[in-house]
Amino acid sequence: MRGELDDALARMERREALQRRLAQEAAARTGSPVDEVTEAVQRVVAQHPAVAVTMWVADGPKISAVHVAWEDGAVTVRPAAEPALPVAGQPPHSWPMSVRTVPGWTVAEEPSPADAAAARVVEMIRRDPSLLGPDDGGR
Repeated sequence: MRGELDDALARMERREALQRRLAQEAAARTGSPVDEVTEAVQRVVAQHPAVAVTMWVADGPKISAVHVAWEDGAVTVRPAAEPALPVAGQPPHSWPMSVRTVPGWTVAEEPSPADAAAARVVEMIRRDPSLLGPDDGGR
């Protein structure tokens, strides 16, 4: 039984090391939020040649206006012109919304109290394996 627990703890440790490494790699390769949003929009526009997107991306106090569209057979990105400010007394522009709107995410389920308690026990044992009692030499 002791060997099974050691194997499980070793697997948990390897998994945590892998998660740390993946997080560090992701942090190292991320650029500015404006670049990330622009790259995502470029991929969508590349799949739909009839689509052009003009967007404003706010990164804290910095606001960037970008236009992504097909030009001369390639997807291009260029600074966008500022939109006209609304005129006083005119209603703001709005886009029609689908009647069937659904959230793009699902609500995470809460773990049951038994699962939460089991997770706490596993974490305590992972941090201090001596809680299981003295090692009897495999007997």
